[in-house]
Amino acid sequence: MTLLEDLRGFVVDGNEESRNALAGKIANRLVLDKAFPKTTFMELVLTEDCNLRCSYCFVKDKNPRRMSWNVAKTAVDFLITESGRTENVHILFFGGEPLLELDLIKRVIEYANGEAPHREKKFSYSMTTNGTLLTEETCRYLRDSSVKYLVSVDGTAETHDRHRKTRGGGPSFHLIEKNFRHMKRFQPWQGTRYTIHPDSVGALMTNVRVLHDMGVNQFIIGPAMAPDVPWPKEAMETFAEQLDNLVDYYVKMQQEKRHFRLGMLELGSLPSLEEARTQSEDALLQRCRTQHEGEWGCGAGRGRLAVNTRGELYGCSRLLTANGLARDGLGRLGSLQDGFDVHARAKLIGKRESARTTCLACSLRDACTGGCPAVNFQFTGDMYRPSLLDCEFTRLYLEVQEKAQRLLVRQAAEKEEPREKVCSPV
Repeated sequence: MTLLEDLRGFVVDGNEESRNALAGKIANRLVLDKAFPKTTFMELVLTEDCNLRCSYCFVKDKNPRRMSWNVAKTAVDFLITESGRTENVHILFFGGEPLLELDLIKRVIEYANGEAPHREKKFSYSMTTNGTLLTEETCRYLRDSSVKYLVSVDGTAETHDRHRKTRGGGPSFHLIEKNFRHMKRFQPWQGTRYTIHPDSVGALMTNVRVLHDMGVNQFIIGPAMAPDVPWPKEAMETFAEQLDNLVDYYVKMQQEKRHFRLGMLELGSLPSLEEARTQSEDALLQRCRTQHEGEWGCGAGRGRLAVNTRGELYGCSRLLTANGLARDGLGRLGSLQDGFDVHARAKLIGKRESARTTCLACSLRDACTGGCPAVNFQFTGDMYRPSLLDCEFTRLYLEVQEKAQRLLVRQAAEKEEPREKVCSPV
């Protein structure tokens, strides 16, 4: 007897159709509780609109559709339920540009904080924004509400304004620049998502220095990845040179104990002074090369979930916009109204390393997780098969990470005291 057949015997009220539906929901709940990790991180896609029109944005079809209060409130309740007994849960406000819906953000935070004590939860909040709407009043509210944000900025005005234009086609850097004084005042630790485009990759090091001097402390740097953004050999070579210079700058900032973080160099665990003294450099580098052994994918659909403006569930916001995934049953994971589609969710996260057939012979297979599933699908039509371009980027990142590790190991070994670690509040 199947679980569903067994449950039908316990559902006695209603007609056969309603009994079957209720039994199905109970079975679904039991499977979810046993087979899937708890959801503790939720992206709320508050709007599909934006006041900018960035050329490389993965949200291509901007429109005025926005999330209603009913959907937002239901999403918070859903997160509380699906997190189970886990106390700490997180909401990321996303878009479009989430600050177009500041009033909705305020209502969500007020409701979640009100529910937290008697639901035994602790909420934290973050946001990715283009920075143009960060007025002094808004920055004060975000600080008072403990909402940490990252600003998308691509360097100086000359570089940034090439691809991050306003809805009317004008520049946008000056809109962020005028806000930066109070941004820094109310959130002293400033982080940025910096997207590199092949036509300006040669300015990367200069741009990082300028932004760091302005007061940006943390850089999450990644290339513009889309089939319509070609990366010729020359651009890749320039990128490698720029990253090499960036490593030197990073190590220098660590030596001077400056507040500077670079995400791509800190994905692996850096060695402690004791490890540097007692282990060989080769052993430490081997640890770097095997940091993702046996892994595939990311947190999408596992502990992480995205909710769109209509209340539909997706693994993440990037999967939400990956056209074509729905035909394979990998896009939509259910809805707030009906709950998870356990079959779709299992198909998304159920496969492991064995599904990465093109990675099996790769020498770096244990140093990466097989690429972003949504980007893989966008380039190759297969979530488990990364593009050759993505593989080249992975090789570059590992090379610079290993260089940074070598330099920091030697630096730590020369000191009598452990290297001070700079902690980011973002």
